[in-house]
Amino acid sequence: MWFLHDRENPTKAQGAFPEKIILYARIQNAIVSILADIGADAAAKDAARYIRIPGSFNTKGEEYVRWELNLDPDGNRRSYELTHLETFFRIAPPKRRERNRERVLGRPSIPNRRKGWTALNQRRLGDFDALRSLRGGFAEGCRNYAAFLFAWLLRCTGVDRNEATKMVAKLGAECRPRLAAHECKDAIKSGYANRMRSIKEATIEVYLRITSEETQYLIEHRTARRKESRIVAIFPTRAQGRRHAVLAIIEALGQAPSGRVMASILREQGHRVKHSQVAIDYRGLNVPTRPYGLPSLPYMQRRKLDSPKEP
Repeated sequence: MWFLHDRENPTKAQGAFPEKIILYARIQNAIVSILADIGADAAAKDAARYIRIPGSFNTKGEEYVRWELNLDPDGNRRSYELTHLETFFRIAPPKRRERNRERVLGRPSIPNRRKGWTALNQRRLGDFDALRSLRGGFAEGCRNYAAFLFAWLLRCTGVDRNEATKMVAKLGAECRPRLAAHECKDAIKSGYANRMRSIKEATIEVYLRITSEETQYLIEHRTARRKESRIVAIFPTRAQGRRHAVLAIIEALGQAPSGRVMASILREQGHRVKHSQVAIDYRGLNVPTRPYGLPSLPYMQRRKLDSPKEP
């Protein structure tokens, strides 16, 4: 066995820092390549490996395990430092990636890519909440996955870890059977780990055991939520109510009436609006308007919006 020591403190073992692990792997590759002719283990290149305990019995080789320490002439244990081994094996330093994307790729970076990633996980979080409400909590078999995914989505959408801990604990209380406190804590630990950068949609479906019926429900719920957010998130309170009314009138009539007719109907419902404002609302809601020259909506068809007692 051979040992490694810290560069600054030779009496201390080498710490497993990311850059040291990368250098260790490069040194191991060089050793395996040089000693390939005498049967070096090509798989023994990683920094963490299991070894047999000295004195234990190896049933495969039917021998007792013993290790030989690499000693110097004075009988002291030899120890090495990674940079010395790097120099000894003439290992070239790794090439650094160029950070200037315009010079490397010949095109500018995409500043809105992060916004797209955030929007994707906000949509996933909305689907998760809808599925959670539909099921009334998660049952055994997917509840631990649900807690982990919930924590991961909260991290991706920028929720503070302390607040996420409370939210995951509330989710765990809804599960059947209830998740233990340490299971909720483990979900937070895994969800907020830096190594979890992305999860595929198919993986989420497998984790939560989403059926085809639930998938269809989530699609419809997502469409309704997007339509609702388009109105609520953009427009002020007074315009929200008016534009909700515009969409309700169009749905009841089956088509969009002219701006003047819509303004008349809205005034009957108590909205103070002119036809010019209706035209702005139509553009904001992406409502197709009637082409010029076609007849407007008949008056009797507009009366569908009135009370049933009137003809």
